[in-house]
Amino acid sequence: MINIEEQRVVLSKNGEEMLNLVYKQVQLAYEAFTSFDTDLAEEVILKENRVNALDLRIEKDTDHFIALYSPVATDLRFSLALLKINYNLERIG
Repeated sequence: MINIEEQRVVLSKNGEEMLNLVYKQVQLAYEAFTSFDTDLAEEVILKENRVNALDLRIEKDTDHFIALYSPVATDLRFSLALLKINYNLERIG
């Protein structure tokens, strides 16, 4: 079993991965919109499944983190912030 700090690093990396994925999605969507490129728009729609899957993984892992480690103070704020950020990123992506 990994300790709380190692699990925080994993959660943080997953959050960063979600941010990068959504950022790329927004860039592609903008490009598809401004160039009227339907193929690119379809690619954005297909990649939506990756955003949804990562959202579910982050949510599950964060729930597991809270249940397993009973975080307090900074760790609790981190996990709650990650859930909120993840929720909004999924909506954007």
